Amino acid sequence: QEESYGQTYITKVKVNVDNGVIKKVEILEGSNLYTDSSSWPGNTAWTSKEAEVLKSYEGKTIEEINNSTNIVVDNVAGASLTSNRLYQAVKNALKGMN
Repeated sequence: QEESYGQTYITKVKVNVDNGVIKKVEILEGSNLYTDSSSWPGNTAWTSKEAEVLKSYEGKTIEEINNSTNIVVDNVAGASLTSNRLYQAVKNALKGMN
C-alpha cells in the first residue's frame, strides 16, 4: 500500500479596483502560493520578481482578466505555477465586478 500527500496551496489577495481598472494587487497573510523550489537552480526567480509581477496587474481592466483563458501578465520563468496561482486568485477576486 502506498500513500501520497500533495501540497495544498492557498492564495489570498486583495485587489483594489477603480472604474473597472486594477490599481493594486496585494498578497494577503495566510497565503501559501509558493512552490517549494529550494532544490531548483535559480530558485529565487519568483521571490526576486514578486513586486514586479504584482505591479504588472496595475492598469489591467477587469474585462481583460475575466475574458482571458491564461495569464495575461508577466509569467515568471521558473515560477509558472506560482504565477498562475496568483492569477487565478486575482481572477476569482474580480468575479461579479464590472
